[in-house]
Amino acid sequence: MSTNVALVHDDLFPQGFGHSALLLDTTKEQMKLDKEGVGTPTGKFDSYYMRGIGISRFVDFNGKWIIKVKAKALDSGAKLALEEKGCKAFAPIPVPITGEWKEYTLTAEVSGKKMAGDGEKAESMNVQLTATGGRVLIDDFTGTKDVTYKNPTIFNDDYVEMLRSLKLGIVRQLMMGGTMEERLSPWIEMVRSTNDLTKPAGPINLRTSCSWSLPDVYNLAEHLGTEVWGSIPGTLYPEDVDLFMEYLGGPAGTKGGDMRIRHGHAKPYTETLKKIHVEIGNEAWNTMFGFMAGGYNGADYWEDIFSRIKKSPYYKPNVICHAAGQNYATDMTDRVLKFTPSADEYAIGPYQIHGLVKEDVEGFKSDADFAKFCLIYPMKSVETVMKKQMDTIKKHGKRFSIYEMSWHMTGEEIEANNPTPKFPEVREMANRFLVTTPAAIGHFNHMLRLVRDCDMRTLCHFTFSGDYFNVRLWGSILNMSQGSERYRPMGLVLALVNEAMFGDMITTEHSANQPSFTGTGGYAGNKKVEVPGKKGKVTEKTEATWPVVQSYAFKDGAKRSLILFNFDLEKARAAKLALPTAAKSVTSKKVAPQNWQDHNEYTMGDGKNHVSIEEVKLPALASGATVELAPASAQIIIWNE
Repeated sequence: MSTNVALVHDDLFPQGFGHSALLLDTTKEQMKLDKEGVGTPTGKFDSYYMRGIGISRFVDFNGKWIIKVKAKALDSGAKLALEEKGCKAFAPIPVPITGEWKEYTLTAEVSGKKMAGDGEKAESMNVQLTATGGRVLIDDFTGTKDVTYKNPTIFNDDYVEMLRSLKLGIVRQLMMGGTMEERLSPWIEMVRSTNDLTKPAGPINLRTSCSWSLPDVYNLAEHLGTEVWGSIPGTLYPEDVDLFMEYLGGPAGTKGGDMRIRHGHAKPYTETLKKIHVEIGNEAWNTMFGFMAGGYNGADYWEDIFSRIKKSPYYKPNVICHAAGQNYATDMTDRVLKFTPSADEYAIGPYQIHGLVKEDVEGFKSDADFAKFCLIYPMKSVETVMKKQMDTIKKHGKRFSIYEMSWHMTGEEIEANNPTPKFPEVREMANRFLVTTPAAIGHFNHMLRLVRDCDMRTLCHFTFSGDYFNVRLWGSILNMSQGSERYRPMGLVLALVNEAMFGDMITTEHSANQPSFTGTGGYAGNKKVEVPGKKGKVTEKTEATWPVVQSYAFKDGAKRSLILFNFDLEKARAAKLALPTAAKSVTSKKVAPQNWQDHNEYTMGDGKNHVSIEEVKLPALASGATVELAPASAQIIIWNE
């Protein structure tokens, strides 16, 4: 909205579902709010507006849009128009409002909007309703592109098919704030909520709602055939828990069951979904900034919720309750699990390499030195700080899970929120690594090691889209439009690994004296030391050596698979296989860049994907066969006994 003051009115659309309408009032002065909510007049405006749609680098905005709004004029001279900010996408469209509530359906033909591409940045589309000449009430303002989707969810086909190509085992949706009833309701019926307590109300101040409901995410997982992890609001009353369980599994005649049926899903989700993972809020343990809106974690609060879930008549064992804590904070793990015996699993987010500093970068003579340090870092964390976590969690008889994980090269001298950092070389070195195949194989090798060594079964990679804090963090997909698909190596290796994970993980053994590489840096578990002229301490640098080839295997009946990573940045490595039985129906795929620093960013400027998933033709596969692993590569082999 064009003001920091949310102007509401109790003159409502007949038979509407809401409790207030939005008042666009050009007769009053705009107010600027301070942090305490005290307003200072800043002068009258000729118009007020309500803005929607927003920005996307994934979807083509061009085409026909259907805009709906309910509106009413409170003054005879008031006017309302639909326009795109700057009037670039389409000419303003007048809305013929009267003194009576009416729903209007408008058609806008959008053209000239650019998608992300070589040398191009994605353009936003700010569709707004602008009031002039008096007071106007508006409600239920929606914009939908006029296209028919093949899939039954609210998500567009490009997105659904891209997710399908990643061969996911689980879909997680991070949510914070709100009430249970609104999170179970269609998006248009939700109250706008936020994870930022420091901003006044209104989307112009970055307080926004989630663009879909919890059932929307459940329906997506159901369509993809995956498990689902949806964060539920972090501040609940006991009856909210009952409503949630009724929605998941209750019949007609219960409030939640009736809601689910009204939303078009007759069958209980407990019957149609493989597993329903439940997390209270998002990082409710985190007291930094907007995370304070993520939930409440008093000593008995989570236990009250989880025990009530399990006492519900609609509870089934495929509803999995996750308590959560911070990364490797074992004291927090011990406290949380002591008071939450009804939790099934304990979730952490083991992000790697927080806060690179100038002293780190100065110690690396090349990008290759930095990459070797990064490849070893997660393995050292498994051996040191994660081992302490495992000892703590075993004491409570629980299993570990991962609510999200990836690299996390932000903070300190990367100055992630500063477009022009004091030490740009720190950020630049991180960015050059994060978009490469070694960054991908280092990350997913870490995830597989947690499955193997830490008995984890539920792990969420973070995330579909990315580029946060001026760092190329977290994103796996650059373009999902069919015909123009573009993955980062992170997305390619994710799809490769997921394809080879099925059934049970089984043991692989490597020969003695296998090839290795050495990295130097401040590893997890190392002590902190003072550096002359540096405020605060820096992690002590040590040498670490690790095998260049890593392997993981899976078996489901007669079906088998092998995942192989070659961490050598320059050399191909020959792996001689010793198989327990003869193999047939062999297929193999790899992600193997020509140069380890190749990537698919649009900054390449030539419109090409320089890294891709390639089919590999293998000779007859039997014990004694040799597979050549390309430098800096991931390769899977799938066969039947």
